[in-house]
Amino acid sequence: MHSAVEKVKKEHPSFKILIGADMNATIGENSFGSWEYLGPNNDEYQTNDNGTRLLTFSNENKLFVMNSLYPSKAIHRHTWYSPTGFSKRVDYILAEWHLKKLSSNCRVYRKASLPFETNHRLLTLTCSFPSKRNRKFFFSHTPKPPKPRKDISLLRNDFSIRDNFSNKLDNLLIEEPVLNNVCNFESFLSESIVKASDSEIPKINKLVQKSPWANDDFLSLIKTRNECRDPNETKKLGSAIKKMRNKLKNDYFSGLASNINAVAEARKVEEEFRLAKSYTMHKNVTSNLITSEKLSEFFEDHLKERPVDIQPEVMNPELYPHILPPDDINTNSDIPTISEIDEARKKLKNGKCQGTDKVYAEEVKYNTSNRFIIYFMLLITTIWTTFMLPSSWLISSITCLFKNKGSRSEPSNYRGLSIVSTCSKIIISIVISRIRNTYEKLISNCQFGFRSNRSTTDAIFILQNAINISSEPLFICFIDLKAAYDWINRDMLFKILDIRIKSPILVKILKVFYVGTSACIKGSKIFFKTFTGCRQGGLESPVLFNLYLDFVLRIVEHEVLEKFPNTGLKYSYRIPGHCSSREQRSVHGLSGTQRLRMILYADDIALLCGNVDELAEILNIYNKTFNRFGLKISASKTETMAFNVPEDIKAKPSLISIGGVALKNVRMFKYLGHVITNNDDDPSHYLSFRISSAYQKWNELKHVFTDLRIFMSTKVKLLEACVRSRLLYSSQSWDLSASELRKLESIWHTFLRKMIKNGFKRKNVPPEYLKAKKKAKNSNTIIPEPEGLDWAYIFSNEKLRKITKTSHISSFCKIQHLKYVAHVTRLENNSLQKQLLFSTNHKKYSRDPWVKIEKDLNITKMQIQKLMMNKKEFMSLLYKIFT
Repeated sequence: MHSAVEKVKKEHPSFKILIGADMNATIGENSFGSWEYLGPNNDEYQTNDNGTRLLTFSNENKLFVMNSLYPSKAIHRHTWYSPTGFSKRVDYILAEWHLKKLSSNCRVYRKASLPFETNHRLLTLTCSFPSKRNRKFFFSHTPKPPKPRKDISLLRNDFSIRDNFSNKLDNLLIEEPVLNNVCNFESFLSESIVKASDSEIPKINKLVQKSPWANDDFLSLIKTRNECRDPNETKKLGSAIKKMRNKLKNDYFSGLASNINAVAEARKVEEEFRLAKSYTMHKNVTSNLITSEKLSEFFEDHLKERPVDIQPEVMNPELYPHILPPDDINTNSDIPTISEIDEARKKLKNGKCQGTDKVYAEEVKYNTSNRFIIYFMLLITTIWTTFMLPSSWLISSITCLFKNKGSRSEPSNYRGLSIVSTCSKIIISIVISRIRNTYEKLISNCQFGFRSNRSTTDAIFILQNAINISSEPLFICFIDLKAAYDWINRDMLFKILDIRIKSPILVKILKVFYVGTSACIKGSKIFFKTFTGCRQGGLESPVLFNLYLDFVLRIVEHEVLEKFPNTGLKYSYRIPGHCSSREQRSVHGLSGTQRLRMILYADDIALLCGNVDELAEILNIYNKTFNRFGLKISASKTETMAFNVPEDIKAKPSLISIGGVALKNVRMFKYLGHVITNNDDDPSHYLSFRISSAYQKWNELKHVFTDLRIFMSTKVKLLEACVRSRLLYSSQSWDLSASELRKLESIWHTFLRKMIKNGFKRKNVPPEYLKAKKKAKNSNTIIPEPEGLDWAYIFSNEKLRKITKTSHISSFCKIQHLKYVAHVTRLENNSLQKQLLFSTNHKKYSRDPWVKIEKDLNITKMQIQKLMMNKKEFMSLLYKIFT
């Protein structure tokens, strides 16, 4: 049905859709309120699987379930009767909002179906169609005018408004605040900020700018044209509007592409994806299709108190030396200085929603009020010395985001992000920056999540290389923790921080942010207490979670190594002397033998083991220890893969179990966005996922890429920033084969052809023949091909690249790969990436990757490695050869 609807929409875009069919679906009254296009007239049954599929289909295609909109008796609602007399509704009529607006009733007529031998009853939809004269008026609907909102971006861009706001805030802070009560003191500061911004920051109507690139001059010009009554003048204004629109669109999209490319070069991955996503052209459904009451009930239960016994490692840490931190840990816990507060203010991100105190980040970040700085310094000093927080800082508003998995009516399919007070982020930022160096020293070397200068690419590179160098059987278990952030025991968390950080003051400040907390779902007034977990979306949450998980994994590792000292993937490495500086060699040697047991990216855990029975026992140790510390392995999402073993073992549905539940054994697994497969026949299977992901982003921005009024240079920049980044995600981790590069070149040239006029036009193929061939294909017939046809494109690939001013995708891939190899070469000698790059373990008949690099750069291996240690010289060599 999905494909049929899509086909009709494509062939007849102006037609209105009406679907009537026996859906064999049951929709219960409990579904009302959770689905946008469902009415209240439903039976007292439970919604079955077909019912859920029908509701999902109606929401995706924006079709109203007409049977449910109009109240009726059961006899006028039920469409199917069994021989025993049982009846229910299984037939449905779905219609778009145009037909819904025209409808007046939808009901069953029982006697109309009696002449026919059927157990179904006649279902009718009654509509009244307006005349052509009244049609436009009938379907027009005027939305409610939105409330004007503050144009908070002016604080960032307009210095005069910034000065006015700061001066107004200074005047509001003249009166003496109540200094002995932190709640009143904080309330006085936040209310003053809100009053000053309401007074000095201009307000704009949210929907005035129908297009993101429109400005006041453009809107004024449109208004002038609409009011103009002179036809000649209207024509001139229309021409001026077109010229201005083209220029504004080009400037807007050019700036967007430049911003995305700039943050990509600066390795700001989060900002890069935020910018790309914020300008997505196909907006998802904004409504959650679920009531706030349901979400409140779920999250209240989800974040309820889960008693966990304090473990002996936490009670008596001195008895367990493997969990104790190094002696050289030293963290500053003095009262913050004004310079630290200013630094924390600068780190606040622009463009975020206001906090629970109704304050925007820009209002704290860009105000220059001296009184505000002094008072805020007093507030932080009071908190730092008394460990008392304003009560408003303990309340969070939970914004629920759909995970794009499962039904929208299930609250468990939503992720809750906590929005807290904006002012509270300053003190949290100071504490986290104080413990940052200690955090980097404490965290395991195999953890790549939420750490500086580490990314998903590093974790993928290590896992891919571990698979490539292993010639012995290798079993990998991808562990998924259930609600890892939300189910951390808070008492245990802060006891662990006391042990590891050795800074009682900083730990106590963090702890007061998690004592007596409460929350409410955004848009709801129902508050509930929260007792477990780190706040998702909080500045401190990644650091706290990593420290907690690292502590638990140290206990697990100690127990595993006592039982299986030789577990994991054994590898040897030998780093050339010219690939390491003297300082690096003084810290860690150039050669050695190590065992790779796990790779971590936050709560994504990949366990490596050479024996399946050993892996089963190790996983049981993990499960037992995780349970002791309040964490839980999700058996339904934890999967295994086998390498270098016979096909019958690879194809087994399950190899091991946990807690009596068999874990899936898969041939393909999506690890951190990259598809890993153990299918030797098709090692490039991951490319199909990368290509589909790139096409998805292309379709989101398609109208920009195919708009001939936008400059080609702008479209190419946007294509490279948004589509190419998806197409080549993590490809820098390894050297692509010739066949893989050819496939990527083909896809890349397809995108470029779509961007230019007549990109797919053939040299000598009549358009009439193409139309006839397409029609014959749809009707499953064959027509003869005329002689003398030339199917070659008018624009060759080389000419296409010249028009779009782009380069070979293969050259770009090689540059990215060699840049990453050079980056790994310059890392410390104890980094897993560097050790595996210079590993001496190789599979039989495997080729030395440096041989191909020598061929590409046309210099010796030693010269290449020496150049890689000098970033500037190596980059100039790369661009000299490949551009």
